Amino acid sequence: MRQGDIILTRGSGFISRAIRRFGHEEGQEALVSHAGIFISPMFVIEALSRVVTSAFPRDFKEKGSQYIVLSPKNVPDEQRRILALIASNFSARSYGYLKIVGQMVDWMIMSNWFSSRVLTWDRYPYCSFLVAEAYRSIGMDFGVPSKSTTPDDILDFCMAHPEKYGIVGGTDILMENIYKVYRVGVQDGQAKGENE
Repeated sequence: MRQGDIILTRGSGFISRAIRRFGHEEGQEALVSHAGIFISPMFVIEALSRVVTSAFPRDFKEKGSQYIVLSPKNVPDEQRRILALIASNFSARSYGYLKIVGQMVDWMIMSNWFSSRVLTWDRYPYCSFLVAEAYRSIGMDFGVPSKSTTPDDILDFCMAHPEKYGIVGGTDILMENIYKVYRVGVQDGQAKGENE
């Protein structure tokens, strides 16, 4: 994996299931519930109860997470270093729990108004905001304001733009689910999954 690559995960716990339930429009459950960004080939920065650095793949396998790794195409190494640096600037900050409540309100009113206009402070990040803000720093986005971005928004955008992002790894079950939903696969130049 490379600096700036994105990891999207799905767990089996209550919080993961709740985020997937409220993280997608059109009434269907989202495929992913968490996002992080690689700051080196073996380390991911992610917002948990605090913004922490996790070892890849060990920490993700120990948690039993299913994951997919997406890599931006045509992003030079210097911009990848900026992605890692901006994401690292959030290290040790407390999690933005209130922002998650704001996203739930947005889901209920079918808007991103609340999370993008009311809960706009950057001091308390949440997982996909951390990724979106890093990408915003190099002039890239995921089709929604960074302060409103969900893990599923990132997945939707990356899968809709194969000229900009490619799948470079992941666990078999999640990758199979993604291939079915987005109708892509190995034949489309995407990576094969890893055994669970």
